[in-house]
Amino acid sequence: MAWLSDGRGLVFVAREKFSSRNAQIWQVDFPGGEIHRITHDLADYYCLTGSTDGTYWAALQEKMASSLWASPKGDWAGAKQITPGVDSVDGNSGFTWTTDGRILYTSLHAGGESMRMVTPDGGNVKDFPLSPGMNRRPSACPDGHYILFTVLNEAGRNVWRTDSAGKEVKQLTFGNDDGYAQCSRDSKWFILGSSNKGHPMLFKMAIERGQPIPISDKYRGVARLSPDSRWVAAAFEDPPKHTEMTVISADGGELRWAFEAPEGIDWDAHLAWTPDGSGVIYSVIRGGVSNLWIRPLSGGADTPLTDFKEGLIFSFNWSPDGSQLVLARGAITDDAVLLTSRK
Repeated sequence: MAWLSDGRGLVFVAREKFSSRNAQIWQVDFPGGEIHRITHDLADYYCLTGSTDGTYWAALQEKMASSLWASPKGDWAGAKQITPGVDSVDGNSGFTWTTDGRILYTSLHAGGESMRMVTPDGGNVKDFPLSPGMNRRPSACPDGHYILFTVLNEAGRNVWRTDSAGKEVKQLTFGNDDGYAQCSRDSKWFILGSSNKGHPMLFKMAIERGQPIPISDKYRGVARLSPDSRWVAAAFEDPPKHTEMTVISADGGELRWAFEAPEGIDWDAHLAWTPDGSGVIYSVIRGGVSNLWIRPLSGGADTPLTDFKEGLIFSFNWSPDGSQLVLARGAITDDAVLLTSRK
């Protein structure tokens, strides 16, 4: 934040409201107090500074590009882009397959942040009727009744559910840091991460009038149910601050497998299971490029699932029938930009 050279206003970086995802550059007039938005795009701005005479302003600009890609049977070479990702950031905050074979994904666009539906061939794109805001990490239940998602607002981060039409919405948790819910195979319960007790914990909870039941206190923000919902692949932390990739029981948290986390693993992209439940899929960033690898639970060497030469993978998952692997792929770029003071 800094004053204009003539003292007639302040220039600053801020989000329009709590639920806004990207920080923009603004000017507030003095003494009138009128606020003007200077930038109107999907980028994030930070480190704003002005020239001595107040004529020019420099800032760092971070842009994210993300679109959905479908890969039949995991054949990465045949992957096809199914959302344009030109005027929107698609799937970066998660997506889920619905029972009718469509993909429900998060999308940041000029109108704000919302959820949209698309078919695997890229057709029939339509908005999903949830109120706009920070609604993220959707998880459709296999019976087609409910869709779980995470809401971030002034009250904190919590898990909500809606029906398949997006009309009947209900809050399920009431902490200040609950999220990353995933529905079980029988659609009766879900897992979630929570940091309400001062450190991350993994819970399970019934969808209808449930109370959180602890699974583990070693959870570190990443967890994924196996196809049969008996196991959870998760990031676990053991002292001293050593993070492992583990597989634990969804009923009580008993440790079944523990593996060293590969160098360059991208926990932010989360984890997934192979369709038959025989291995865990993870993302690794090497040389600024993301690729997926499979760690077999039976032992042996990890095997590459993709061999992309550029770009980042933000999220990924298989279709319920195992016929298609969908990825949210794109890039993050940082630039210095120069602006002229508003007259």
